[in-house]
Amino acid sequence: MTLHHIQPSRRTVRSLAVFISLALLALILAACSGAQPTATPIQAPAAATQPTAAPTQTPAATQAKPAAPAPTGNLTQSAEAGAVTVDITPLNLGDAKASTLDFKVVMDTHSVELGGDLAKLAVLKIGDNEVTTKLWQAPAGGGHHVEGTLSFPSVTAAGKPILEGVNSITVVIRNLAGVPERKFAWNLEQAGAATGGNMGCARTLDTPPAPARCRWARAA
Repeated sequence: MTLHHIQPSRRTVRSLAVFISLALLALILAACSGAQPTATPIQAPAAATQPTAAPTQTPAATQAKPAAPAPTGNLTQSAEAGAVTVDITPLNLGDAKASTLDFKVVMDTHSVELGGDLAKLAVLKIGDNEVTTKLWQAPAGGGHHVEGTLSFPSVTAAGKPILEGVNSITVVIRNLAGVPERKFAWNLEQAGAATGGNMGCARTLDTPPAPARCRWARAA
């Protein structure tokens, strides 16, 4: 009786052992087939680093040279009154051979007619003496802008240079546009040097040597 019950129990154990073995084998096979080595991805070689080109700098534009300074010795004298501006510039104070002393005159206005004869209004004052105008040359018609040349004799009636031994001169214009008097004065030392001569000390051959006050004059 006892042996009959034990025999089936042994079969069961064997069957169970076989089943377990098969199961383990299946697990091992499954594990082996599933554990594939992971392929390492092949990385593309890094692109060669290109040297960064320095940005091309456009050369700075050549700067214009500074304007040349205005020439020294500007002799223009200016006066504004009675709504009229008058500019006078001596033209030939340094020319000892000139037959006249010439002055450029420019007159501007916006309200007054400038058609008068400036020769009747202007004189050249040298010390206490006044020399009347010899000639006024300007376009006819007048208007609000007049430009011309005012000329005075360069010698006296006796033939003596009017600037001999003189240090300064003044052009006086009277009664222009209701203004009693306008004065334009020049130092002959500066004016003679600026115009390149020695007009201020000009002398005839029979005159004595120039006085000490004329030593500034440049050689002719």
